[in-house]
Amino acid sequence: MPEKTELAVLEEPQEKPLVPVASAEDLVAAMKRFEEIKLKLLVPDRDTYTVEGVERIRKSGWRKLALAFGVSDEIVREDVVHDTTDPTYLCVHTRVKAWARGGRTVEGTGTASSRERKFAHLEHDLHALAHTRAKSRAIADMLGSSDLVAEEEIEPEMSTPKSTPVGPTSVPMKVPQGQQRVDAGQRAIVTGFLDEVLGDDLMSLVQFEERDGEFLVILPAPMAEANRTRFLKGMLQIGQGVHESGRGLVARMKAPKA
Repeated sequence: MPEKTELAVLEEPQEKPLVPVASAEDLVAAMKRFEEIKLKLLVPDRDTYTVEGVERIRKSGWRKLALAFGVSDEIVREDVVHDTTDPTYLCVHTRVKAWARGGRTVEGTGTASSRERKFAHLEHDLHALAHTRAKSRAIADMLGSSDLVAEEEIEPEMSTPKSTPVGPTSVPMKVPQGQQRVDAGQRAIVTGFLDEVLGDDLMSLVQFEERDGEFLVILPAPMAEANRTRFLKGMLQIGQGVHESGRGLVARMKAPKA
């Protein structure tokens, strides 16, 4: 007679409530420390800017915070969308995953479209902008920050009528005949400084001229008041004076030695 086999009764798993990763006191202290680090680490008007009293953190600010807290990231997907009815239209969707040392991961998405504004190098700029938006959002989510990502909203100059912007590398700088030229190394240093101080959005609007080893950096009129303020503050940091002309705001900047 065969032996009887007893079947084990499988119990249904009991759902457990989520518990915090630390005590309330430790979590509050960590959030306070995060705010203190932001104040000490981020440079106003360089890593942040303010519109209508609301501060937003630029890409440089989120990268500093990612470095400070050991957050890494990678692109996990990128899609390019074309409109068959409009050959000038191009849109890039990017998804970025961020992870921390404890194993937690989050994803952020970013989209950039050719209809947003005039781009000096369309495909390159759209990929870079979509990546910046996705990466900044992923880092902000990972850090649990309530701060706004700078690229979350269209800034004023994108909806303000303006003359066609000329990017810093879209056309050669104007150099009067017979005057001293600035070499390529100096020009690269200057544009690097400007990109860091003004940010991508203003760099897409400014125009350059070259005169006797000196740069003229021009923010064309008309301009949004927020952009006017940022340009003045930025160029007063690194320039040699700013004046207003019929063309807009004009700043003088000596090219540093390479």
